Amino acid sequence: MTSILPPQRSSWDVIGDLLGQNLQQSLPGAIQQGYNRGQLKNSIDEISRLSKSPESSPLDIMLSAMKAGAGIPGSERYLGQIIPELMKVAEANKSQKVRLPGEESTQPAQRNNLPNFLNQPTQAQTQPEFFPTNVGPQGGPGQVPQEATAGIKQPLFTVTELIPKAKELAAERTSAGIPTTAKEALQELKELESEKKEYNKEVDKELQQRTAGQKTYGQRAVDELKKLYPEASSEVETIFQKIGEDASKQGKSEAEINHYLANEAKKFKNTIANVRNDMDAPRLYNAITRGISGTYKNFEQAGADVRKHLEPLIDLGLYDTARNLLSEKGYGPEEREMIIHPLGTEAKAIINQVPKYKSFLIGTGQFGVSANVPPSLDDIKSALTKIKDTDPNFSLVLARKAFEDKGYDWRTFKDALNDLTTQGLELTDDQRTQMGILNEPPLNKLGEILQGINLIGR
Repeated sequence: MTSILPPQRSSWDVIGDLLGQNLQQSLPGAIQQGYNRGQLKNSIDEISRLSKSPESSPLDIMLSAMKAGAGIPGSERYLGQIIPELMKVAEANKSQKVRLPGEESTQPAQRNNLPNFLNQPTQAQTQPEFFPTNVGPQGGPGQVPQEATAGIKQPLFTVTELIPKAKELAAERTSAGIPTTAKEALQELKELESEKKEYNKEVDKELQQRTAGQKTYGQRAVDELKKLYPEASSEVETIFQKIGEDASKQGKSEAEINHYLANEAKKFKNTIANVRNDMDAPRLYNAITRGISGTYKNFEQAGADVRKHLEPLIDLGLYDTARNLLSEKGYGPEEREMIIHPLGTEAKAIINQVPKYKSFLIGTGQFGVSANVPPSLDDIKSALTKIKDTDPNFSLVLARKAFEDKGYDWRTFKDALNDLTTQGLELTDDQRTQMGILNEPPLNKLGEILQGINLIGR
C-alpha cells in the first residue's frame, strides 16, 4: 500500500503539533477532568495561526501558549520549555521587518568608468568624480590594482547624533515586538561605526594604490612623448598622462602597453610635423611664386588642408597647441579660430537677427552732422546668451568679428561680454583664454593697412 507523506511544513506547524500531542498525551488526567479535546485543539491552532502572521509579536504568541495550558496541571513544565523556542522563532520572523543599524544610510553607488579622451565612449558617472578605476571599455581589468570597494566613504555619525539614533532604533524595535533598550541599540551603532571606519580606511588605501598605479603609466606615456617631442607643453603632457592611464585599463601586457604608448607618441610627433611642413598662410608675398609653381591656395583651401592635419590635436582638445602652430604659419587670431572652431550655422543665424548699428544724421543737406548714438548692449548680450545655449564653446573672437560686421566696434562687444560674465555667464577654459585677445582691437591703423593689402592676417 502506497502512503502519501505530507509536504514539508514550517517550524511553527511542527511546534504547534508537538504542543498539541504532548498536552494531549502527557496530561490525560487533565483532559479527563473536563477539558474538551476540541477546545484544546482550537487553542493549538490559534498558536499556529499567530506564528504565521507577520503582525504577531512574540508576546502575543507567549500569551496564547499560556492560555492553551491554563488550568491544566503540569502544563507549566512543558510550556517552560517550549515558550522560549516559540519566542525565538517569533522574534526572528518579526526582525525581518525591522531595519538594522545603519540601514537608513545611503548605499554606495556602483562604480563606473571615467570619461576617456581617446575615442572611448563617455559613460555616466555614479562614483565620486575622478576616483580612479582600472576597468577598461570592455569591462575587463587592467594593469593597475583592481577595486575592492565601491570607492565611496561611509558617513560617520557625530557623538551627539549617536544617542538620538540609538533611542530611535530602540523604540522602533520595541514597538515591533522585539524589546531593545537604548543602551543595547547604542552598542550596536557603535559597532557599526567601527566597521564603517575600517571600510573607509580600505577606500583610502585603494585610492592611494590606484592613484600610484595610474601615475606610473601616465608618466610612462609622458616619457615616450618627450623622447620624440622634447618641447611638449604642460597641456600636451596632461593629455598624454591620461593616455597612459587609459592604456593601463585595457588588460594588455606590459609589452603591448609600451608599444601602444610609443605609437601614440609617434603619431603626435607626425601630426606636429605635418602642420609645420604645410604651406604658410597665403599672403601677397608668396602668391606670385606659388602661382608660378601651381601650388597657390586661397584661404579657404589652405585652411581646409591645415585643419585636416590639426584634427588629431583638436579632437584631444589641444586648442592652444593648434593655435601656436597656426601662428607659426602666419595665420592671424581670427584666421586661426576659423580653422580650429568656426562659428556654427545656428550661431550665424542668431547674429544675423541682430539689427545693424548705424550713425544718425542730425540736420539736412550739407549742414547735416553725423551723431554717434551709443549702441545698446542688450542686443549683443541677448545674442551671445542664445549662442552659448546652442554652442557652449563657441569662438568669442569670431563672434566679435561677426558683430563688427554689423557695425559694433570691439569695445562695445567687450563691454557686453563683461556685463554677461558679471551676471553669471560661465565661460569655458578655452573661452577664458580668448579673453586676452579681446582686450585689444583686432588691428591698429598700421595693421589695417597691411591687412588690407594681404601682408598680414586678422
